Amino acid sequence: MPNHTQIQHGNDHTQPAVVIHLDTAEASLINTSKSKFTLVLREPLQSNNYHEIMVFSLHNLVIPFSFYNVREGVNNDIFMDGIQISITEGYYSFYDSTPATPNSVINPFWKTELDALFTPLTFTLDQRARKLVITNPDVIPHTLSWAGLSGSIFRNTAFMLGLDSETTDTITIAPAGVFTAPFCMDERQFLKQIKIKTSLPTSRYYDNKGGGTNTFGTANIGNTRWGEVITTANQPFTDHSQACDIQSVSEIEIELTDEQDFPLSINGLSWSVDIQVEFKPKLDFRRTGTAFTKRGTTGNTDIASLQRLATYNKINTNKFLGVARQGTRAVVMRGLPITQTI
Repeated sequence: MPNHTQIQHGNDHTQPAVVIHLDTAEASLINTSKSKFTLVLREPLQSNNYHEIMVFSLHNLVIPFSFYNVREGVNNDIFMDGIQISITEGYYSFYDSTPATPNSVINPFWKTELDALFTPLTFTLDQRARKLVITNPDVIPHTLSWAGLSGSIFRNTAFMLGLDSETTDTITIAPAGVFTAPFCMDERQFLKQIKIKTSLPTSRYYDNKGGGTNTFGTANIGNTRWGEVITTANQPFTDHSQACDIQSVSEIEIELTDEQDFPLSINGLSWSVDIQVEFKPKLDFRRTGTAFTKRGTTGNTDIASLQRLATYNKINTNKFLGVARQGTRAVVMRGLPITQTI
């Protein structure tokens, strides 16, 4: 059976739209964390390269919230007194939701992890400000440092803990001293949205946000809790429609990343996305450099491109061009049912 299903009829000049189901369970190639996989289509997508462009858009997704908020190589390392400390990878709740005043106390499991790693320092929570409080019971000072470029593991860890003020990369807790973090801890650092990326050639398509990118869509995590499933039914998503001027697609690679483009490990669970593919008249688009943009938004109908296309189809240029109205948001073509407002 094919991977795709016809969802609507085409017209005399274009093929019907289809939906492709991409599932890790059917992947031909997959990485160990299941954040990226390749699926070979049982029935390749074929366009008429002379007058059709394939437009890909995100149709549906089913992704388990099984990725960690503290991740190795992303935000789990920081220096204490010049020694690199690594927080164990996992999903941590930073705040305790069980007291009479929820989230006013640090989560006991998170506190145990921090206290054990950063001995003799102890970690509590300022109940009013909800910020991390670090106490040094020792007779000597201790330092925490995250020196490094923005986006480094060490700086990310400091941001997660609420320590980085962007004006310093080191804090010193004096003997018998107390330090209160300048910011709240970020339990979902880089995990507000999931990016869905594809292997479609970025030089040949545009997205509906106006730029060439391989980010196919973004899904908001919202209030989805760890262990639940993120779907289009319970969370909004943003579709980045992509027009791709290629004649055939036989396989597609899909990858999940966080909002900073770090790969998201699903930790071995399965996930899937549905992609809608529409076959649009090439006349609806024009090439600008190496990318395609929607025609008609600037009042320039790009007569030269229409003439080239007419030559490809070996039809009379004058009949094909019809009326190309300057300064409007629509292009009217005689003989083709593609009058469309962009």
